[in-house]
Parts: sequence; C-alpha cells; structure tokens
Amino acid sequence: MPTGADRAPLECDLVMKGGVTSGIIYPGAIAAVAATYRLRSIGGTSAGAIGAAAAAAMEFGRRSGREPAARERLEGLALELGERHGGAPLLQHLFEPDAATAPLFRLLQRLQAAASARGVAGALGVLALPALCWAAIALGLVAAALLWSEPSRGAVLAFALLLLVVVGVPALALLLAILSWWPVLRAGLRALAANGYGFCSGMAQARVDGETLPSLTEWLHARFQDLAGLPADEPLTFGDLWAASHRGVGATRDEALAAALRAAQDPRRPPATLATIARDIELVLVASDVNRAQSVQLPFLRREDLLYARRGDLLALFPPEIVAWMERHQRAPTDPRDDLAGVGLHGIDASEMLRLPRAEDLPVLVGVRMSLSFPFLFRAVRLYVLRERAGALGGGRELAELWITDGGITSNFPLHLFDAPIPTRPTFCLNLLYHDDELQPERVPAEGERPDAGLAPADAPPEEMVYMLRSNRGRLASYTRLAGGSPAAQLLRFAGRIVTTARQWGDNQLIDVPGYRDRIVHVRMRDGEGGFNVAMDSATIADLQRRGARAGEVIATRFVPDTLLDPLFAGEPLVLNWANHRFVRFRAFLAGLEVSASRFAAAWDDDRARAELPATDPLHQSPSIEHMAAEAGTAAEDRMPTKPGYPFANAAQRELALDMAAAIESLAALAPAPARDGVDRANDRPGASRPKQALRLRPSIDSDPRAELP
Repeated sequence: MPTGADRAPLECDLVMKGGVTSGIIYPGAIAAVAATYRLRSIGGTSAGAIGAAAAAAMEFGRRSGREPAARERLEGLALELGERHGGAPLLQHLFEPDAATAPLFRLLQRLQAAASARGVAGALGVLALPALCWAAIALGLVAAALLWSEPSRGAVLAFALLLLVVVGVPALALLLAILSWWPVLRAGLRALAANGYGFCSGMAQARVDGETLPSLTEWLHARFQDLAGLPADEPLTFGDLWAASHRGVGATRDEALAAALRAAQDPRRPPATLATIARDIELVLVASDVNRAQSVQLPFLRREDLLYARRGDLLALFPPEIVAWMERHQRAPTDPRDDLAGVGLHGIDASEMLRLPRAEDLPVLVGVRMSLSFPFLFRAVRLYVLRERAGALGGGRELAELWITDGGITSNFPLHLFDAPIPTRPTFCLNLLYHDDELQPERVPAEGERPDAGLAPADAPPEEMVYMLRSNRGRLASYTRLAGGSPAAQLLRFAGRIVTTARQWGDNQLIDVPGYRDRIVHVRMRDGEGGFNVAMDSATIADLQRRGARAGEVIATRFVPDTLLDPLFAGEPLVLNWANHRFVRFRAFLAGLEVSASRFAAAWDDDRARAELPATDPLHQSPSIEHMAAEAGTAAEDRMPTKPGYPFANAAQRELALDMAAAIESLAALAPAPARDGVDRANDRPGASRPKQALRLRPSIDSDPRAELP
C-alpha cells in the first residue's frame, strides 16, 4: 500500500493565520497542497492552530501508513461543519457556552445579531424594548384616565405626557433596562471570571431535538485521531509526529521513538535526545502567556520552568482520554527543585496537581486548546509554575498561576516560523482577508479586464476571491476604512482598529517583505462570513471550502519547479516561482549581512583602538574584547581585575571565535563603502529588495532545543 511519502515527493512547510470561523477554508487548502507536497513543518495560531494540527494529523496518518486516506478525510471536514442539526449548522453548536455563563452569552448573541442588522441602536433596542413597552403602556393609561375624568385639563396634561413619551420614555426605558438586566449582567460577569475568563470551556455539549452533539474539544479529538489512524485512548502527541516514519501499523509509540532516537545518534556529535532529533513532522502552535506578557510556541514553553496542571482544570477542558494520558505521562522529577514540599499552594490540594508532560509526550490537542483560547469566548488554560516569590510578598517558593490564552494576542499570523536564509523547501502561508480589508493592486486593470482578485467584488465567484502577487514589484499595502455610521458605531470601529493594530502590527509589517510576500496566498471573506459568524449555512461553508481548495491549488502549483504559467493569472508567464523565491531570500540576506558585518568590523576596530589609548585618556578602555577573547580560559585570564562572563571552554573554541571575527572583518572589507557601492547598492542606487531586511540579535521566542543548534 503506497504511503503519502510515495505520492508526494516534494516537501513544503505551511503557516496559517488565526480567524475564528474563517479557518473553515483550511481543510480544502491543506488537502490541495498535500496533493502535491508532503508537509514537513506546520504552524498556526488560534483557528490556524486547529488547521495546523489537522494537517499534522493527516500527514502522520499517511506518512505512517495508519490512515492512507487521511487527505481525503481532511478535505471533507469543512462540509461536516455545515451539516444542520435542529435548523443550525454543527459549527454553531460547537460554540456552546457553559451552563453558568449561558444567560449572558445568549444576551450578547442577541445584541450582536441586532447590531449586525440594525446597528448600535438596534442592539440598545434589544435591551430597552421590554422596558420601553411597559413605560409607554403605563403612560398611555395615565393619559387616558386624565382625559376621561377632566377633558379640559386632561388635554393639556395629555400633551405633556406625549412629550414625555417622546423624550423621557427612551431614557427611562434604558434606565429600567439596565436595572432589569443587571442581575443577568452581574451573575454573568461573576460566572465568566470563575470560568477561566471565558464563556465556553469547549466541553459543553448542545442538545438538539433529543440529540446530544459533541463538544468542540471532543469533536477535535475525534477528528485528529481519525486522521492519524490512532484509537481515542492513544492521543496523538508531538513526539508521534517527530517519529512518524518509524510508526508503521505494527509499531508502538515507544518503539517508534526509540528507533528515531537510534537513527539520530552520530558519533561526531553530542548524544541526541528526543527534543533534538530531526523531526519527520514539525508542529508549532502559538499561544500567549498573559501573566508574563509573552508569546509562547508550543510544545516548548520556557525551558527553565517547572510546570504543573490541576486535574480539575484538565477535566473541565479535555476528554477523559487526554487527562488519563497526561496523568500517566507526567514529567519525571529530575530537577531537585521539582518538589511541592514546603511550597506555597494558596489553598490548593497538592494531590490535585500533576506535572506537565514533556514536549514529546504532550498531546497535540492540549497545544491546540491553548492556542485557540480567544479572549472571553473560550476559557483560558490555567497552568501553574513553581517559582521563587519576591521578598515583598513573603518570600519562599510558590505554585503560581499561568494563564495561557489565544496566540493571536501576540502573533496572529506567525510568518517567521521555519524561515532560513536560503530555504531548502517552500513555506506556504495562508492569509485570511475580511470583506472590508483592501490590498493595493499591482496594476490598474484595463477596460473590461477583471481586477486583481485581492480587490474582487463581494459577488465574485470563489476562484476570484483568491489572490497572490504576480511580480517582484508588487507590494502588499493593506488598508481598512473607518466606515461612517452613528457616533457610537464610529467609536466602536476605531476602538476595534486600535486592538487589531496592537495585535497584528508586527505580522502586517512582515507580510510586505520580499521573500515573504511572494509565498502568501490571500483568501477573502464576504460580509457575514468568517470571524464570529458561527451560523453560516452549508452553502456558505461549501463556498469557503472551494475558495480554500483554490488557494491551496494556486500556491502549490506556483512553486512546483517546472511550472511555467501563472495558475492565477491565465496566460501570463510565472514570475514568482521557486527559483525566484530562493534568489530573493539570498539577495535579502546578503544585503542585511553586509550592513551587520560592516558595523561589527567598525565597532571591533574602535574597541581595539580605545584599548591602545593611554590609561589617562578618558576614552581608554581595558582590556579590548579581542584581548579578553585571546586570553579566555588561560592563566593570563586569572590575573584580569574582572573576569568576563561566559568564558570559552577550551583553546579550540577560543581560536574559532577569533577566526570568525577575522572572517567578518574580511567580509566587511569586500565592500569598502557598502552604503554606496556593495551588495545592496551600485552607483549609489539600491539594488536589493525593499523593504530592506536587517539582521538583529534578539532572543528566540521558541525555547525548542533545536532552535539553538547551528
């Protein structure tokens, strides 16, 4: 029986953007890409994390041979979400609130529906209409009584009451509405805070016409296991993905991991571990740590952290098979600090805590659930970290809460994943555009010619709702208008754009960079599609499925080495192909390296010159970095007034460092005036890609041990 490896000799990486229900496009897109390519590294955020995990499960199923039809199974997932139950699609029922938060959730749903149909005034009407009716009836009865008893005086009073009805009743009704809805609001807010800051745990089940539907997390677990070809009580883990090629139908998980570890051993290198082996399938999911205001990339959280989870929290968020697995595969306490004896537990029973499994043992579903925790919609995932408490708080060790939530808070479209100066395989990126997002066209269409698909009208067919750049001159200048409407609507719109800018500015700047922009396919939503539109009908979902399939087909075809014509712009020669992409990446890297090397060499020379100045000179510094490097690890270093940190371990390492510094000096000398005449510029004119990329030293977001290897 042929495996996916036999059918798909080309390899690619894949990154998907978050977007709540917009992620419905992903199954079709992934299946289309997987028809040509084998997926190696896959990443995403929020809804993109669901798509990434489904893609990884699919690739595991066909790579291991456990589910040869995994690609076809994945292709049908979106249509399953459109199946109707009790008059609503399954998708809507998966967003089921928990019992305590349901009243407020239903009220907010009504407000959203009214606001979508009639604006802010319509939403206020939902709140005030009951009170408005009662107030109008009461005042009408009073006016009628006055007219009946004293017609002359009653007419005047009736007119006054009429003015009161027109002016005073709306204000009174709104006040009464607030008072009448206040118990619901107060109880709902309390329940929301107690429910991990979210309406939905992901485990609540909807009942429709006597039928109990699966919860969101249960549905995801079942689909991941089906795609991977694994039983429900053997959750797909990150380690399973790493060793997929060793996990044939007859092999156990332990046997596969052991085989992968043996294959990774090399006598010329330090002993390999499961965390450092070459991975058959790489899955990276982005989440946010709100306690420490950081982006995290799963399955690796901060390496020095000692993390725990509470059984009660896990049971509220995951199917019992996942919880049982995590109990059986707790992290072994190899660190002497990894002990709860004498730790401040803040009233928590120590027997309730379990150590978070290591990366290779962590179920993929756990990482997905952390990444998709959209603020206030889904309950955040609570972990605990063993930490030293500050003296002002009493000192000592404590088990402190860590709330892990939606990855889109810190990076909603993590384009940076899997990048390399010269890529050995393409990284395809799937972007989601809402109906009011605009992209600057590359050229003005001629009369009668359809516009670039990025600017397609709302009634365009699905194939015209997919867009990629067509040339290296193209730019991805995105723009969203602040539409008119009532003052309240304008203020809400402006506030929404502030939040979007704070969340996505970094991703959006990267979208327009050469070497990134040519490998992004954009899929546009129509008004009422994607986002929080959970009630999309089966026809809309099928339309999104076709758009996704078209996007996957276009981007996959463009990077097949022998493709000559652009699959998106009929009859046009393909410009942004795989060869062009590799050269652009090479060109951009050299331009950035030229600047960094020149600045390193200038600072190195300056540091050396300052060390040679007389000690009385205010600019004198001692010793130079070169001198410290040359004497690091020797007897001469011991005589230094202050030993530098992080010394070299041996003479070979010291010599290698000095050789590298000399090589950088030589590299800088190749272009005597790089600002005017070098790799980037010739005859004082820029030649490298713009916006120009810069090489910066910054900490890696990922604490994956492989990220530190050369």
